[in-house]
Amino acid sequence: MVHPDADHIRGREDVYQWYTKEIETIPPAMRQLLESYSGLQPDQVIPHVSELILSRLINDSQTILDAGCCFGQELRKLAFDGVPTKSIYGMDLEQSFLDLGFELFLDQAQMRDATFLSGNLLDDSQSFPQVEGKIDIINANSLFHLFTWEEQLKVAIRLASFLKSKPGSMILGRHVGAVDAGEYRGLNEGTTTYRHNVESFGLLFKEVSKRYGGLFKVDATLDMKDITAGVNQGQKWMDGDARRLHFVVTREESSSL
Repeated sequence: MVHPDADHIRGREDVYQWYTKEIETIPPAMRQLLESYSGLQPDQVIPHVSELILSRLINDSQTILDAGCCFGQELRKLAFDGVPTKSIYGMDLEQSFLDLGFELFLDQAQMRDATFLSGNLLDDSQSFPQVEGKIDIINANSLFHLFTWEEQLKVAIRLASFLKSKPGSMILGRHVGAVDAGEYRGLNEGTTTYRHNVESFGLLFKEVSKRYGGLFKVDATLDMKDITAGVNQGQKWMDGDARRLHFVVTREESSSL
């Protein structure tokens, strides 16, 4: 998912580590995907999808939405693993990312039955009838940590509205969290984003239940490994309290709204 202030953020000095002029290494797993799936030779490992999720998507014909899918690489890995493309949905703020995904993977024909949508989850004037109440599993990697608490609440309610109204539908993913939950410096100078620990993320979905309806079970873990090194090193918005939060939110009761 692209931050709403992305154009301003791209020009700032403290995000320079995210851009590399020359590609120096390509992980082997993506090479296999693009060789066998797209007929090309590059690579990148797409995160492993558990056997349980794959079974639901392949054997039970359930649907999956990647919210903030960028190029849709994870969805294409699912298609490569046997998930029917008619069960695959992708969404991003930037239509150009979706277009570039097709250019990268050369799969307009293979993915013709998949659904890709561009739009802003925070914009109440936008509707998404293609996914409203139609999704079994939503992948929300690196999404919530872009926003303030109130913005996250709007995003969470919007995602909950995309889920099928039955127990077992779920939202899963990971994002930057914190040992001490609260508002932290955002990507853009003068802005903040809310970082969760396990307790605060549970409270977020309690609020979703109050405002939207339904009952949600939240399973979350906070990885205590330091994430300030590597690509995050030197970023002004990153500090020693940052950790990575992994979560699965499962609908237990349907919304009555």
